[in-house]
Amino acid sequence: MSMDFFFAPSFHLPIEFIILFQQFWVFYTAYAFLYFLFLAPKRKKLYSIPLLLICVSGSYSFTLLYVFVYNKLYEPVVFTQQQIIFTVTQVTTQFFIPAIGYFFVVKFFMKQEKVKELEQQKLILQKELLQSENNFLRAQINPHFLYNCLNFFYSETFQQRPDVAEAIMLLSQMMRYSLTDFSATRGLANLEDEIEHIQNVVQLNKFRFSDKIPVSLKIEGNTEHKKIVPMLLMTLVENIFKHADLKDAASKAEITCTIDEKEKKLIFTTVNKKNPVIAGVSQGLGISNIRQRLVLLYNSDKGLQTINEGNLFKVQLTIPYFEPEQTLHK
Repeated sequence: MSMDFFFAPSFHLPIEFIILFQQFWVFYTAYAFLYFLFLAPKRKKLYSIPLLLICVSGSYSFTLLYVFVYNKLYEPVVFTQQQIIFTVTQVTTQFFIPAIGYFFVVKFFMKQEKVKELEQQKLILQKELLQSENNFLRAQINPHFLYNCLNFFYSETFQQRPDVAEAIMLLSQMMRYSLTDFSATRGLANLEDEIEHIQNVVQLNKFRFSDKIPVSLKIEGNTEHKKIVPMLLMTLVENIFKHADLKDAASKAEITCTIDEKEKKLIFTTVNKKNPVIAGVSQGLGISNIRQRLVLLYNSDKGLQTINEGNLFKVQLTIPYFEPEQTLHK
């Protein structure tokens, strides 16, 4: 059975439209079949099976429509079922093959685009690291002089004002930790040290306000022998002291750090009452910076969730922690 009847020498507009639509149908459903089979996420790969059936059944339906229109409008011709199936197979194959070629061309350009995107992310990360190094060098301007001054203030105030001396010691510990060169620890910080740094920040702020600010810090789980990206949690804590309403003793700001050893994840949650004055002008730069860091570090910011309801603001950050022998970039 040849395809002469399907490409009649005389031009008939309805017939040409049917043929054209059948070609488009086979081409694009075949491409969709290949896309879901090879490029779609695992949970969507099963969509390829109905798409293949749609491709073939659609081609078959267009062939039947062609036969019907041709018999009604032009000349009656009898086609056997075998001839129709042969024609469907031939047409489907003819336009399935170009769809395969088109698929691989698209796949090639998608791969090139992904490589370009990864290179751009690498350049951004290198720029961020260079900026961090520059900031670190600027912060290192004679740090020993600052430590010596703080130690002097501590020794001078220890007898007369032990509360002030303790605050000075906390400030000294915070500065020392902030200037830590984490490249020596493969880009990661001890979770215990991060938590201690957060505790120092909370305690120092309580000293500032005579222990009257309603902020609680709760640690759930074992923090030993675990490492995380440094200073990622600190931004959320700083946001509380910048944007929360800490004058209302009845609305306590809560900081919770939960270590899930089964999933090897850390869940860091902050809940606070919003300051109505600051909330109206805040640009959310802290949250935005965290999202950017998460994308650079984990290729996704899905681990950060914010809930803004009524006068309460909640942030939950879920990130993996690392074992002592792991590095940030393998």
